[in-house]
Amino acid sequence: MTIRVAFLGNDRWSVPPLEAIIGEPDLEPVLVVTNPPKPAGRGSHPTPTAVAEAAARAQLPLLETQGLRAPSSLETILAAMPDVVVVVEHAGLANYAREAVAATLAARAKSGGSRALILGFT
Repeated sequence: MTIRVAFLGNDRWSVPPLEAIIGEPDLEPVLVVTNPPKPAGRGSHPTPTAVAEAAARAQLPLLETQGLRAPSSLETILAAMPDVVVVVEHAGLANYAREAVAATLAARAKSGGSRALILGFT
């Protein structure tokens, strides 16, 4: 049985866990969620997060969003129908992401939708 995984993270230290998921044959990354590109370097060119770059290399579906408070962000996660949501981030965002996704998934489960396990790593 393949486990469908939604992955949330931003920084370069979030990339090794994403790559481990990509390399595991029993896991199917169905969505990667990260922040949108931010200005960086000389000229302040928009620069994607390390997680966005890793997702692009692996040709994974990518959601770049300012936050999970937007209903469209949560709907995109739900539409991917993950079995597991993995959050690899600093404590503040990880806690909020777990709470937001958990509340949405619980509401969906009550209405007969899918259930998911949320794993957070800080």
